[in-house]
Amino acid sequence: MKTALAATLVVALLFSVMAGIGFVKLAGANPIGMTPAPHMPSITIERDGNVNPANVPITKNGTVYTLTGDITNHQLNIKCYNVTLDGGGFSLQELQVGPPSESYAPSTGVAIYANGVTVKNVTICQHDTAMIVHGSNNTVTKVNLDSSVKIKGNYNKIIDNVFRNAYLPVEGDWNTIKGNTLLFRGLALLGSSSFNAVTANTIAQCTCFAVTPSEGTNFFFLNNFINNTNFPMDSLPPHLPKNLNLAVLAQTHISPHKWEKIPNGWKAIYLDNTVFDNGTFGNYWSDYNGTDADHDGVGDTPYIIGGNLQDPYPLMAPVYIFSPAPRPELSPTALVAASVTSFAVVGMGLVVYFKKHRN
Repeated sequence: MKTALAATLVVALLFSVMAGIGFVKLAGANPIGMTPAPHMPSITIERDGNVNPANVPITKNGTVYTLTGDITNHQLNIKCYNVTLDGGGFSLQELQVGPPSESYAPSTGVAIYANGVTVKNVTICQHDTAMIVHGSNNTVTKVNLDSSVKIKGNYNKIIDNVFRNAYLPVEGDWNTIKGNTLLFRGLALLGSSSFNAVTANTIAQCTCFAVTPSEGTNFFFLNNFINNTNFPMDSLPPHLPKNLNLAVLAQTHISPHKWEKIPNGWKAIYLDNTVFDNGTFGNYWSDYNGTDADHDGVGDTPYIIGGNLQDPYPLMAPVYIFSPAPRPELSPTALVAASVTSFAVVGMGLVVYFKKHRN
């Protein structure tokens, strides 16, 4: 009862955080046979650091570029290495300027084509794709988004952002997805993407699974999975068989890797190379109904995902998510070890919290 109440309170808080950030794109596609839609004009931070065109609401101070106003109906391309784009609380948005037949072709809000870029403190809304992150060692933090963010490079950090109905596909390796809130749409690790660390996120109210794992090895721990569902049977995507027996799934948060034909329908197949714990703590699952006899904040029995895939250390209450102090850059091997150690320490704090609030 207390766990259910905690999950309800977390969801309520998430919706209050999202108040005022719900955007609905009004632009429509051009009908077949009509003149192709024009591409959205671009603003580019060039390789040499110049802004093109120059008469846009962006100021430059060394390697920091700061918005001084909203940018409407433009794609922002960043091609300069090791720079910061500070949104200053402003937005990049696409607005319909005429009837749907005059809308732009599918657009992107921000496209990063460099390494060492930081994008922060900005809202990106109503574009078909909010961001595409090419390259490595880029950081996206404290950004509000309402459409997809595509992570194509390696060693990128997606930290402390709010995704509302925004899909997060990750194609690269060694990326860090931490401290984010994802509502209504989830996270997909595509292809063989590997060694991505997904920690301290809240993924809630997704209606078509919260996570789609890749074929690679990736790590999930100290996340909150709250009230996510699988596909409603009457609205299965076209590429899936219509006689899937979704009722046989043990849970609704993690998508199967594929479906295998069996005599009476289809069987869900899970790969067991995704890791859902750090050796001490796992994740919070809103539908976990296990017990905690020793009151250490960790369930006595594993949370079953499917096949051989499970979370051996499910948490009994939602994780209180905060951003730890920044740490020096580490090598890939040290990064995983340090992440496990860091979040184990956070986990110990959670155990104390759970004990104090259990009664």
